[in-house]
Amino acid sequence: MSAGESVNPQPLADELSKVLTKHLRYLRGAAGGERANLANADLSGHLLVGLNLEALLASGANFRGSDLSGSNLRFADLFCANLEYANCTRTDLSRSDLRGAKLRGARLAGANLREADLRPGSLGVGSAESSEVDLSMAVLDHADLREANIVRASMAKSSMVSANLAGAMLPNVDLSECDLRNANLSRVKLSGANLTGTNLRGASLVGADLSGARISDTDFTGADLKNATIGASPDASSIPTPRAIDLHERWIRSSGGEGQRADFTGRDLSGSDLRARDLSGAVMIRTILRRAKMSGVKLQMALLGGANLFEADLTDADLSGADLSYAILQAACLCRANCGPLQILDPYGQRTGRLAVTNLTGADLRKTDLSYANFGRAITTGTMFAGAIVKDSIMPRPN
Repeated sequence: MSAGESVNPQPLADELSKVLTKHLRYLRGAAGGERANLANADLSGHLLVGLNLEALLASGANFRGSDLSGSNLRFADLFCANLEYANCTRTDLSRSDLRGAKLRGARLAGANLREADLRPGSLGVGSAESSEVDLSMAVLDHADLREANIVRASMAKSSMVSANLAGAMLPNVDLSECDLRNANLSRVKLSGANLTGTNLRGASLVGADLSGARISDTDFTGADLKNATIGASPDASSIPTPRAIDLHERWIRSSGGEGQRADFTGRDLSGSDLRARDLSGAVMIRTILRRAKMSGVKLQMALLGGANLFEADLTDADLSGADLSYAILQAACLCRANCGPLQILDPYGQRTGRLAVTNLTGADLRKTDLSYANFGRAITTGTMFAGAIVKDSIMPRPN
């Protein structure tokens, strides 16, 4: 077989073995070596475990249902390859070309996709339409996706528990209903991404860009949003505050069927009268609420990371399950406030057995009145309590 020539669409086992043996010699720089070219080959259902396939040429190849676990595919050309339902557990795909690849249902737990190219691609010459990478329902738990380029891909319902996506490019990616618990998403570009129903409990989003991302029903419980950008959509930012609150309360009463979730990211609401309003689940990241009147307000599972609540009155406020990481609450009044855990309910109002705890990581509560407040199970790593009044309050155990 001459260099640059593809094998037959359905190569025989012995022919494939010869091709791969020559490829191994090629990688070693040995005599008789030849870079394997499996472009457009049908390798569906093949057992390719633990092989050294570095720099393999396999654009358009069909690996559907194949077992590539533990194999080395660094720098491989997998442009528009079909890897649907393939077993790529612990496979090294770093710096591989996966543009336009099909990875639906693939098992990529522990795989290395660092600096992999997962942008759209098409084999059609002069085609105006490029196929988006399909990673929907894929398993990428503990996978390494650092600096990966995943533009406009579909990753809906995929599992990326404890995956490392630091510095990855994921603009306009569909991550709806993904499981990203405890994932590292620091410095990730998620602008315009769909995070509807995504589980980001305990994830690190330090310095992440979520501007324009859809975050309806997104679970940020315990997530670290320090220096993250969650910009309001143009429509949301233009709505006057009283109207936005009315729409938000309508959104709550209808379980999301009507109205609109409030997004006050970065707004200055200093001195606002929010007494007894229901802002549960509202997005108030870096919102300025200095000296705001908020007694009796409901802020269950609200996102208040980095918000400024200096001298705000939060007497009797319900902050259960809210994210107050790095918020400024200095000299505020949280007398009788509830910062305890919140029972998570399913869509039918039934208990799920899961709790959302209030996140006070790095928050400033110096000289704050916490009399009779409940902080049971709250996360208080790096929280500042110097000079706070804690009379008869329930304080959390040291983290």
